[in-house]
Amino acid sequence: MDSTSPHIFEKDLNESSRRSNTSTLSALGALSDPESDLSQSERQLTEKDPWGLRCRVKSDDELKALKEGRSRRRARGLKKFYESQNEQIGSLLKSMNHHAQEGDNDAKENALKVRIAIYASFVANCILSVLQLYAAISSLSLSFFATAADSVFDPGANLLLNHLHRRSQRVDLNKYPGGGARFTTIGNIVYAFAMLTVSIILVAFSIQEIATHKSGEQLDFHIPSVVAVGIAFGTKLLLFLYCFSIRSSSSQVQVLWEDHRNDLLINGFGIFTSSAGAKILWWIDPAGAIIISVVIIVSWTRTAIEQFKHLAGVAAPHDFTQLVIYKALTFSDDIKQIDTCRAYHSGERYLVEVDIVMDAEIPLWKAHDVSQDLQDQLETLPMVERAYVQLALVIEGSCTIPLSPPLVSRLSSTQFQYMSPAGDYPMAAGQLNGTAAGTGSKSPSATGGGGGGTQVDSELLMFHIDIMLLSLVAFLVLLRLPRALARFWNISEWTKGHFLWYKRFPTSPSRVLWRNNNGQLYTGGDHTTESSHTLHGQQLQRISDKGTPLPVSYPPHFVSTPALFRPTLKLFHKRVTPGMSFSHLFLMSVYLAVLVFPAFWKTNAFTDPVRFGWLAVGQYPFVFAFATKNNILGALMGAGYEKLNFMHRFAGRLALLSVNVHGLGYLYQFLINKVFQESMARPSNYWGLIALICMDCLFFFSTDFWRKRAYNLFITTHILSIGLLLPATVMHKHSTILWVYATIGIYGLDILLRTVKTRIATANVRALPELGVTRVEVPGINVGWRAGQHVRVRVFSTGMGLFGWSEIHPFTIASTVHEPEGLVLMCKKTGSWTKKLFNIAQMHENLYEDGNRKVKVMIEGPYGGPGHRMFASFSAAVFVVGGSGITFALSSIQELIQQDLDGQSRVKYIHLIWTVQDPCALVPLLPQFQSMVQQSVFTPIRISVFYTRAQIGAFPFKDDLFARSKRITLSPGRPKLDECFDTTIDTVVGLRIGYKNERARSGLIVGVCGPVGLTDSVFRDVGKIDDRKRDEVGGIEIHEETFGW
Repeated sequence: MDSTSPHIFEKDLNESSRRSNTSTLSALGALSDPESDLSQSERQLTEKDPWGLRCRVKSDDELKALKEGRSRRRARGLKKFYESQNEQIGSLLKSMNHHAQEGDNDAKENALKVRIAIYASFVANCILSVLQLYAAISSLSLSFFATAADSVFDPGANLLLNHLHRRSQRVDLNKYPGGGARFTTIGNIVYAFAMLTVSIILVAFSIQEIATHKSGEQLDFHIPSVVAVGIAFGTKLLLFLYCFSIRSSSSQVQVLWEDHRNDLLINGFGIFTSSAGAKILWWIDPAGAIIISVVIIVSWTRTAIEQFKHLAGVAAPHDFTQLVIYKALTFSDDIKQIDTCRAYHSGERYLVEVDIVMDAEIPLWKAHDVSQDLQDQLETLPMVERAYVQLALVIEGSCTIPLSPPLVSRLSSTQFQYMSPAGDYPMAAGQLNGTAAGTGSKSPSATGGGGGGTQVDSELLMFHIDIMLLSLVAFLVLLRLPRALARFWNISEWTKGHFLWYKRFPTSPSRVLWRNNNGQLYTGGDHTTESSHTLHGQQLQRISDKGTPLPVSYPPHFVSTPALFRPTLKLFHKRVTPGMSFSHLFLMSVYLAVLVFPAFWKTNAFTDPVRFGWLAVGQYPFVFAFATKNNILGALMGAGYEKLNFMHRFAGRLALLSVNVHGLGYLYQFLINKVFQESMARPSNYWGLIALICMDCLFFFSTDFWRKRAYNLFITTHILSIGLLLPATVMHKHSTILWVYATIGIYGLDILLRTVKTRIATANVRALPELGVTRVEVPGINVGWRAGQHVRVRVFSTGMGLFGWSEIHPFTIASTVHEPEGLVLMCKKTGSWTKKLFNIAQMHENLYEDGNRKVKVMIEGPYGGPGHRMFASFSAAVFVVGGSGITFALSSIQELIQQDLDGQSRVKYIHLIWTVQDPCALVPLLPQFQSMVQQSVFTPIRISVFYTRAQIGAFPFKDDLFARSKRITLSPGRPKLDECFDTTIDTVVGLRIGYKNERARSGLIVGVCGPVGLTDSVFRDVGKIDDRKRDEVGGIEIHEETFGW
């Protein structure tokens, strides 16, 4: 902080300034012009010049005369010095009202231009973020990803900073006595760290791409992507030129101008490096992404440092402190001296502290008036947020006694009136508190409500509770961070699983060769035993489509739970009810505990229902965040929306309970006081009743009965109720708008991403009667998903019924990327919708030679999947599936096989356990099973099929079919899962497969997909495994995909 005494004022008067001498002289002329807009009293104030500063202003002729007899450099320096002195003198001689009037006039003149700049930039940023995101995803250029990362954050930053700017202008001084200038600074810091995080991630991606690039790979020159970024460059150029012309009129425009300037450099350089990477050298693209990210990091680091200084309270410029000292000294003849003057940042604006000294004989009422008036005048200066004036009295010419706020606040209103002349200065004691003697508070302090104790601001309390909930979420994200970072080993682990598209691939696949003792080469085939497979696996060699050996690069593995805490993990996996484990119960208990505190702290639900209203509103963002398909929380934690749906239901029920306690509490008061009609006539009250009805409708129509028997009604009531609930909440209580904005932002982002993820394509549908499923193949989509993910399907066909097009259903993807069939789904015939789809495929199969029927479908996704888990990082994999859950196992195993062929899987053993009702279900999938066994030449695969019903009629297979190979077995009854798990662990511990055995065993992954009963049995049997065996294999983890809700 800057501290300046009056005796050094004249010495430091000639500090540098920003304006020209011409503007200074014109300003001085305006001050002395009797025809100017200033009032007579203001002209008298501006004519005060006790130190004779006006005579020190250098005229234009005197400035020109400085050139005589001096070098050009020295004359230029002197001229600049005296111009800055002229500007400083002009600023000092203006009255504080004149300073304020100039600021208001400038703001009014530029208001329209500033609004145009802000709104045009926001609209452009929204459109350009979509364009640049498309360019990055379609071209897979890292340089375009770097430009898109900066662009995607711009709309959110515009909204955040504009909202914080508005909030700072309407701040409640009872809550924030220091003013709201820090809001924008905090927003800048948050945005800066977000940009730094994304840029660091992009640097890591780019370094990984350079380190792991395969020879021969080259990015395609994607012209639409270059055009999209070129449009962004041109738009930013226009906005840059416009904001450049008015950048000095507003701090917001200044920030926008800097942002557009940076975007011009980033987009221009991105176009160059992406194009050069596709046409010249491949490494130019990732190197360009690194350079762009480093530029962003350096730029935002400097911004963050500057904003941190403003937040910490760095001293204001010295010339501003001089201005405050001069104005305080010349404000009143009663002010004898300035003891201390401090001016320092509070965000973008300044806080001013002035200690003035007066004679001890001056009446207290007059000292108060002078101090208060000085404070009010200082706060009219354009850059001042708050001013604090401290008064001290001179006793015997040397000693000063400060008149502190506590001393004056103890005076009663009667005492203060007695001290004022003729008692004509009445002021209540409550008004004196915090404002007497010019202590600097604009409004009474919010110190509580009377003698009954401190009142609690429910809105502020709920804000802090939400921050606590976010902190708990951040803690969970931190626990999963190692696995998230491990996915950086291969850029495809992060790029897959977000958007579906079509990509043309080479027709020649990778080859696997084996050289026997005679030097002859054979392709890998099916071996009869695991031991022979192990022997051959050490002699096989991975060969690319160009005939060159493929390097081996195994993914890193991070355990979910250290060995010390594995007993605790077993406890958390125990089932309390079907589908509900102790881990679910624990999370719900923590959430409930956090909300119980504000529900009952210093309040009574029967007499003060306001708290429960805020409790309900505070949960809006979390209820929506837990429910949306494109789940922000799930993406951070590596969990699909279906894994967090239990928290959506739980938080929704707590919100329902809270809003009913709130609403019924008021209804009870209205009825008991017999003012129900009068109260409900008020708009805020009947809008609150509407919101209450909407919440109750949401709960009633979301019960199991309606979800399972009338799903369309459930969806319709949800959409209508939500669409009415949010505006009704704002109309009921306007201060809830921040929570409603956050909720709309979460839901709006979900809708936007759903739209971007939606594809309309032609599908081939074929009935498989043995399985009772419809096989849906979408050849127009062959890239963009991970094994285990699902999509939501809508079928456009008259055979689906009048409203069949309105239904959308989720199905797990049964294929891997790069396959000629494209995206494959297997839709089990269970409900009316899937039965209609099966009938369409069965009814028309004879009309086409390939047995397929072509229909138009809308595919939305992908969603769910393994999250941060990488199945290929484990030492062994067991998949336990039932019925149509085989789709999850098929895609997962085929992806593991492909990764193994590419040298990117450390899995040494795979076991598939499939339970069906009828052995005939194996007939259509047996060729695919045999193909999988033959393709997996490095990793042994065992497939065990169990059927639970007695066979009626002829057995569909020959007696000796399954005796010829131990790889595929068919058995009656239900599988003994505990024995299967023990056998798998013993097998993988005993296997020795080349490089896969060089590192420690990395655990067993158990994937389960089926009804709730099957999932519960898997958790139960895994819990029975001996701890010693768990440690031998490196731990056991379970990934579940459960049918239903």
